[in-house]
Amino acid sequence: MVAPITVHRFNVLSLAVLLFVACPITVDAETLRVGLIDPIDGYGLPVERLPQLRRCLVAVDDSGALGNSIYLEKCTHDVILVSDHCVQGVCGRPVELPQDWDLDSDPRLYRGVACGPGRPQSVVRGRLLEQTPSPPKPDPWSKWKPLVESNVPNDVVVRINNRGAWQVAFDWDANLMISENELFTLPPGSLEQPHLFRRDDAILMMQPVANPTSDSADPLRLKCWTISGSTRDTDRRTEPSLLTLLLQASGELPSELPSELPSERGGIELVWLDVGGLLPADLGAAMDAAERLGCEVVFANLGSPGNVATDTAQLLASLSHQTGVAVVLNQRTTVAPDFLARPAKTSIPDIAEFRYRKPPGSLEAFRQTTKLILQDPTLVRRAVAEQPGSEPPGPIDALFGESTPALNTERFQRIDGRTMLVARVPLDAIDGRLRLSDDGPALQLHQVEGIRLYDLHGQRIVGPELNRDPAFDHGWPTQTLDHRGGYVVAPETVSWMGKAWNLTDSQCRLSWTRGTDPILEKTTNRTESEQPETIRLIGRQETPDKLLLSAVTRVERLDRKAASEVPSAVRQSASHLLDRGPSVQSWWYRASTNGGAVRHQTVLQELDATMPAWDQSHLQSWTLLETGWLQTPADRLGTFRRSNPQAGWILVQAVKLPGSPNQPPRLVLASGFKQEAPQVPWERTLHQRRASDSSFVVDGQLWVDEYRGTMSSMSINGADALWYSFHSPAEQSPATRWLRLSGNPNEPTEPRDWLWHYDHDPAAELLHQRSLAGSSPSEILSRTPKPADSVNDPVAWRSHLLALDQPSLRKQHLNEVIAAAGHVLELCQRRLGQLPLQTASAAAETERAESEPMSAFSMPTDPAGILAYAWAADAAYRQVRAIGYRELPDVIEQHPIKDMESQNREFESAFARLCGIVDILDPRFALALVRHERRRGHPAKAYEVLSHHAYEGPAMPWYFKKERDLWSDSGREPLRRLGYARWFLRQANEPVMH
Repeated sequence: MVAPITVHRFNVLSLAVLLFVACPITVDAETLRVGLIDPIDGYGLPVERLPQLRRCLVAVDDSGALGNSIYLEKCTHDVILVSDHCVQGVCGRPVELPQDWDLDSDPRLYRGVACGPGRPQSVVRGRLLEQTPSPPKPDPWSKWKPLVESNVPNDVVVRINNRGAWQVAFDWDANLMISENELFTLPPGSLEQPHLFRRDDAILMMQPVANPTSDSADPLRLKCWTISGSTRDTDRRTEPSLLTLLLQASGELPSELPSELPSERGGIELVWLDVGGLLPADLGAAMDAAERLGCEVVFANLGSPGNVATDTAQLLASLSHQTGVAVVLNQRTTVAPDFLARPAKTSIPDIAEFRYRKPPGSLEAFRQTTKLILQDPTLVRRAVAEQPGSEPPGPIDALFGESTPALNTERFQRIDGRTMLVARVPLDAIDGRLRLSDDGPALQLHQVEGIRLYDLHGQRIVGPELNRDPAFDHGWPTQTLDHRGGYVVAPETVSWMGKAWNLTDSQCRLSWTRGTDPILEKTTNRTESEQPETIRLIGRQETPDKLLLSAVTRVERLDRKAASEVPSAVRQSASHLLDRGPSVQSWWYRASTNGGAVRHQTVLQELDATMPAWDQSHLQSWTLLETGWLQTPADRLGTFRRSNPQAGWILVQAVKLPGSPNQPPRLVLASGFKQEAPQVPWERTLHQRRASDSSFVVDGQLWVDEYRGTMSSMSINGADALWYSFHSPAEQSPATRWLRLSGNPNEPTEPRDWLWHYDHDPAAELLHQRSLAGSSPSEILSRTPKPADSVNDPVAWRSHLLALDQPSLRKQHLNEVIAAAGHVLELCQRRLGQLPLQTASAAAETERAESEPMSAFSMPTDPAGILAYAWAADAAYRQVRAIGYRELPDVIEQHPIKDMESQNREFESAFARLCGIVDILDPRFALALVRHERRRGHPAKAYEVLSHHAYEGPAMPWYFKKERDLWSDSGREPLRRLGYARWFLRQANEPVMH
């Protein structure tokens, strides 16, 4: 086996390179196919390097990212305005086309939209935002986050001529007119290849996907990237980009070359692997693509030094061995001391790697290594052939040698005479702090450069600290549970506030917030009113006589779902993320709705001693909503994300390596509440101390305290655990300890109310089954004729109502729907005696977003009465919707409203009745409130209802259409364009990301 590149060997090889440059020898040049892992957009490559890039670049692959794929829909005749030489753009306005485009013939025109960052002329789009007229104060749209330039969409129009050449027009400046510098031609016969263009200071790269026949109406795709395009990309760079270094090191071309020269290959063939970030599955997909495209070596940009660089280097070393493609990193790391990732090092635990860390490399050293590898490809071929090692043997404690028993939780200690210091993490630790002096601040461990946390297996604790968020819990008690009893490793000297501190000094100490292991003893049935309960707190520290409890975090186990159980809208939005290569494995999970009561959420791996766990650094997750929304970018597990009230579908992806578990990861979702529950004091009823328990604490004795009190209205039902912060009423400081209450799987379920029957309607299910069996909506309606007016059978009337109110038929039968809903309401009222009515006008009630039924009405408790109430709610909602549909433009065109005052009275009366029967803010019925506010001329209020309350139910298929209409009413052109663009993507089953 070839020996690894030692520092001495590296210096010798570097000297050989210098001699080779000074005394060149004529040999046959060997072309080396090189992959590049680095984000493309805004790369900052000087435009002078364009000729070199054009000569070397042979392929671009976006398997490791969503890419900049633009969906192109074939233009129908109704959107082509021949007389005005325009096309109705995706953004809702006519776009003037170049005059030399012949629209009278049978053109193949396609339209699409470009969103997101990395587009030229960002300043112009920013000015468009500034031109928005100032609204009256207060701004009714202020509750929606301000638009940014990257959200302003641009129309894209593509014309394919008879020779098969693509003429691509981008309305980059959003002025609805295609200018000369916004038009690009892709020659025929070279499709599915990257094309490079220079426009002023911008380098644009385009790559069409597929070439349709002349009569094809299939949608197309165009990939487009901005490699460089503004001063903000280049001004902040103090060193050449990795791409620039590669072009320089190829040595085949001068730094400048006239673009007229023929496109001959140089010493390298470059394959650009588009990776939006350094997330594990994205890297796995990129390395699979490198293998598929025949790359012998991949150069990877690790970005800033730190934890992400460590994880990325180790992962790429493993993928290098798995794919057979060598990897060169632009930083020296523990697995790549000479920049070349060594698969033989990947089996060494992370904590051992930290001990043997090499000093960081310099830019000049990396330059020389790059030249050496490009000129001697056999070097990387030998490195890939090395077999992974298996050292160090034995348990992780063996890494610290004889020092292991002496490690404590309060002081750092030197290990084996080395420069690294180690301390142990307490088994009941919740949060860790470093105090550098007696009177100094207590710093969170992740704030101190060079400090790392490790679990008992030697794997570094990853998660929130990667995004400069808490390293342990700090409000997220679940994060530390699987890592108690690990280690803190630190350098001997750290810097803080411009001063160096030696961690071996007596004044430098560690402090920990200690957790409490609770036992919940239920004494009453909590499904009724709040009743007293008993809890026992077990911990190392004595607890106060009284406790104030406040719920802060809800934890629920995520249910894994088969792909067949995932809604089609979600699967379609994620289609670009599936089948990313053999190294990437995917699973679906389902999260429950939170009703807007949650501020932040994070996905965590639930470790179980009975089954192996996945390496946390090999997992990433995407969140998708049934509206068609895809939250980007992806997250590492443990990263905090702002919550959306809608139930999310979570796509978890992992890098599959030898030794990875066969089972999918078990995941939990930790949700932080927006508002803490009321603090209710609990009285201590039992106070005792018992001997130490080595399974829980390292030193000291345990306290077992029993308390009696009542839980808050924040029920634990449906959650696996609910975390509470607690402290003494006498304490003035914030809560410093945490209590975990586990859910009771034997908790009695709530009795079925009318909403359950509303959601589980047998008549609606029967209609759905008939549709699945192949019956058309018209056939279903013909089989359910209208009952005679004398028929008092609510089942018959409901069957007819549902058949009339099918989505494809309801606009044709609005008056019949209104009448049938009235019959059902009348029959339900007879059964119930009366229906609840709103005591005030609907307008007054919705101002405070509440509705109160008349006190005279009593909610039924018998099964027949509950079912009748559910039918009444369903009929009332359908009636309001049908009355509102009369005002749709396409309906008015066929059936003009003759008496608008009568229409208003009818809608307000039906809406008031609906508000009396249901909670109008319930997602099932919130669309009626959206229409009510829009009719009153309050689009901002209507949008607030849509975004905060219509997060599931009937709004799902039409969410972005409602959004488009409300944003059009806002009077803000950027909002209007964005609304049209999002609805276009949704109609095309494309993910909405901006």
